[in-house]
Amino acid sequence: MLLLLSIVCFGTASELNTTTCTIPSLFKDSESGNAPPKVHVIMYGTTGDFFKELSEGMKSQASATFGHIDGIELIFTESNGNLTRQAELVSKASTDPDAIGILTIDGNSDNLCTSIKSSIKDNNLPVVSFDFDGNPCSSTGQIIAAQQDDAMVSLVLTQAVNDRGGNINVGYVSDLNYPPLQRRNEVWELYKERNNWTQLFFVDNAADYSTAEELQSAIEEAIKGSPQVVDFIYAPWDHLSVNTVQSLHMTDTLVDTAVYGADINNEDIQVMIETDSPWMATAGGDPRAIGASLIRMVALAASGELDIIYVRIPSFLFTQDFLISNSITNMNKVHEAMPETLLPDFMTACWINIEYTDEAESHDHDHEEETTASTSSAHTSSIEYLIVSLILSAIPALFLLG
Repeated sequence: MLLLLSIVCFGTASELNTTTCTIPSLFKDSESGNAPPKVHVIMYGTTGDFFKELSEGMKSQASATFGHIDGIELIFTESNGNLTRQAELVSKASTDPDAIGILTIDGNSDNLCTSIKSSIKDNNLPVVSFDFDGNPCSSTGQIIAAQQDDAMVSLVLTQAVNDRGGNINVGYVSDLNYPPLQRRNEVWELYKERNNWTQLFFVDNAADYSTAEELQSAIEEAIKGSPQVVDFIYAPWDHLSVNTVQSLHMTDTLVDTAVYGADINNEDIQVMIETDSPWMATAGGDPRAIGASLIRMVALAASGELDIIYVRIPSFLFTQDFLISNSITNMNKVHEAMPETLLPDFMTACWINIEYTDEAESHDHDHEEETTASTSSAHTSSIEYLIVSLILSAIPALFLLG
């Protein structure tokens, strides 16, 4: 299945050729002195490395050439966990005369739909919503994008079944206040029932702990309070996975307890490959590649070339054995071993250039009110990415069969 996914997501790269590539009017030659097109990125929160890397990927893609336009200006704002404030930021962004689209990160329909509808109807601005909780706000103009949360869980927990089997004791660390973790929880419950796993503890609201040390203490307390030995702990977000590993290091008597997690980045890889690490497998995608694809979605939607509502972003399985046996120590090595993780032909077009900036080549940035970014070359047609999205939407159901 993973091989099929990789093949489906690839097309043929080619240089921009105006005789065969139709450039949307939005990205044709602009008059000298005009302001660059802007995309407003409105984030609910930025806790953890995932959001830092996601933002770097957006910046990387935004500085690419789009048709004849040399880059898109990104305007980053954050609501610091305040949904009302996030809605206000969407409304404010929609009045920017140079904006071509809006990208929201997290948020839900109850709080954001009024602002999103206004952006689409009154200002003709498309909105791409990543990890959006709720139904679409509009039948047109809003694209809801997410990782393949159910496939991410299925990939990892199928590996757990292969490694550990059924009729065992498990632990769980999550936070069901977040839509991606809610979706992952649904599959976790199915796997528990199917494999007769006994859940001995659940550390809930795990994102609410103010420090990593507090979270680690809560996990350690849950482990030590379990009436029996826990065979493995599932932590479906890398912030939780890393802290679960640290908790196990503090619990010397449970050296055989494994961890199965989610997401992948340089820090995660280092934790997984360290000596005696209990983190056996994870699944997800490169957050930089995901961020880059989100900016491409906004450009496609703004050009009228993306008229689907749901987009599922491909996920991949990474086991500890795979990382160690291939001497993988960072994301650059992952890309060498699995170039499909760069998503080079996902959500793009002949007039969009792609250039991936490795972490070692990029500079650390705090989230700023205004930011611009960098990228270079792979292309696919509208039909191809529509097919990709439809196939990806069907894949999670296949993982749950049997």
